[in-house]
Amino acid sequence: MEVVAVIIALGVMYFTYRLIFGCWEELSDAVTYWFTPDIFSWIRGESMEDFFAEMKLGFWFLTGAATYFGVMNIFS
Repeated sequence: MEVVAVIIALGVMYFTYRLIFGCWEELSDAVTYWFTPDIFSWIRGESMEDFFAEMKLGFWFLTGAATYFGVMNIFS
């Protein structure tokens, strides 16, 4: 059943990726901001872009994890 939950979670993550990010460049920018310390983004004047990119990426991971655990709880 875990394999089915992973497949469903990946499917949900794919569709939410298309809704949240829209293109590969936005996702790669979000990952770059995720690994960049906030102080560097603040110095460059990109603190709000950093905040919203990290928020989108966190929400995207959260939807995948919530889907996985939700499917596991439904079928257990």
